[in-house]
Amino acid sequence: MINKIIIIGGNVFKEDGPILNFIEICKKYKIKTFLITDKTHLKYPTKNNNTLKSELIKRKIEFKCFDKFDDNTLRFLINLKNKNSIIMSLNSIWIFNKKTISKLKTIYNYHNIDLPKFRGAACHSWRIMMGEMKTSLNIHLVSEKIDQGEIILRKKIKIPKHCLNLSDFYNYLIPHETNLFEEFIKRLNLKKFKLIKQNNSNSFYWPTLKTPINGFVDWNWTSKEIVSFCHAFDSPFVGISTFLNNKKIHLTNAKISDKKKFHPFQIGLIYRKVKSRIFVVTSNGGVSFNFQNPKKIKFKLGDRLYTDPKSILISRGVK
Repeated sequence: MINKIIIIGGNVFKEDGPILNFIEICKKYKIKTFLITDKTHLKYPTKNNNTLKSELIKRKIEFKCFDKFDDNTLRFLINLKNKNSIIMSLNSIWIFNKKTISKLKTIYNYHNIDLPKFRGAACHSWRIMMGEMKTSLNIHLVSEKIDQGEIILRKKIKIPKHCLNLSDFYNYLIPHETNLFEEFIKRLNLKKFKLIKQNNSNSFYWPTLKTPINGFVDWNWTSKEIVSFCHAFDSPFVGISTFLNNKKIHLTNAKISDKKKFHPFQIGLIYRKVKSRIFVVTSNGGVSFNFQNPKKIKFKLGDRLYTDPKSILISRGVK
């Protein structure tokens, strides 16, 4: 019987999952937990805006922080293990090398999006941009190649239309994630897993995204492309970036507002304002956004939003 799960990783930004939710499920099944985490995750806000570190202390969850995953971290893990314990990676920032996998023998990883279509990082932001509304939650064995290990447990889910941004999705995910984790724990003790080999010919890998760098919008895109891009960088983050009267601003909660045919010269112009929403010309119509304007930037109807070519290139990873 499994009596301890050693977890490596942390929470999603402004969420309790997957770490805190998984630990609560382990408590329900009387399984001890120990968390190996990093400084970045300890500073992450949770659902109630406390830091992960303060929540771990408040809930009396044992944890240890490492600056990096090196030989010291590996030795600590080896000493922490026992014959009735397993190692589980949940939202870990570390990649495990051949030596680590060999020494620890079996490492399980939770990947909350379809495999092999969404390997890598920031996958739900990429999914939102692509308009994918079906996915799967997966627990797979860790191999030397990122997200390519055999899948031991998969749960397919359909994402409802009201899940526009990441916060919407993670709220919707909680009961599905709970069911998957509970089934995983039950099967661990029964040792009933059917290994599913991933088909590499159907695989896609997506790189990490950082909202302040990658969130610059290109106003030459269509309304639909701009809206999906905005949703991908929306809550819990600050939204897409652009410029208004030489000041960087953030826009959220994008909606297609008009399908009227405009001239390309009109792209980026603010043509309407209703309370905190501004309406902007796109290449095939209009899109409205929430613009809270905390800096009180002065603007008027007819002013133009723009993103300079340098910011767009940097956002694409081109220096």
